[in-house]
Amino acid sequence: MTTCSKCRIFSFLFAAFVLVEILMIGLIDKPLSIWLRGMESAYPSFIDIFRFYTVLGKGPLYIWPLGIGTGLSLLLLYARRDWPKKTRELLQISSLYFGYFFICTGGTRLILNGIKYLAGRARPEILESEGFYGFRPFNDAHAFNSFPSGHSATAFSLAFALIALFPRARPWALLAGALIALSRIMINAHYLSDVVAGAFLAWIAVALVTKQFYRSGLLPHPPAFPMISR
Repeated sequence: MTTCSKCRIFSFLFAAFVLVEILMIGLIDKPLSIWLRGMESAYPSFIDIFRFYTVLGKGPLYIWPLGIGTGLSLLLLYARRDWPKKTRELLQISSLYFGYFFICTGGTRLILNGIKYLAGRARPEILESEGFYGFRPFNDAHAFNSFPSGHSATAFSLAFALIALFPRARPWALLAGALIALSRIMINAHYLSDVVAGAFLAWIAVALVTKQFYRSGLLPHPPAFPMISR
């Protein structure tokens, strides 16, 4: 696939994403959120299931261990040059994979936090408590950083990074990411368009990181990632 073809496909996908987001924000998010609150009142135990595992999408749960793992692997690799060859090769692989996942998740979160501040979208809880549905740009308050969903972006950045390296993990990785994203809607933390935006942002960020890793020769084989990475 040529560079021009990739650009055209990406432009089409981005335009489709923007259109879908506009439709969801204008027509779907608000009534869906109100309907889910009625479901929560009728079936609180069912919603509690989503509260139980939604914490698995928290960025620090992954970013800190991945960062520490990257630093520790590199430190040992350069500090202990007298270790056996196989041990050093294992450290090289560890530092590479730790670093790859760290940059994918950390980079996604970095971009996401900037978008959250610029958008200033009110969370569903504000709709429920104050009746306000909309945006207040340049706002760093937690109640106004709904767009995009950080949990969804984290979950899908890990899922896409895993798929790029291990294609056979695709169904399970996508299922795990989708469940985290769904939980954010079900517990009234985000709107549908928020989690879709988080997933799309993760796709872009991981694709760009993967592309650079492959071009730099850090990935030993072509990543299984569509359009951008090859």
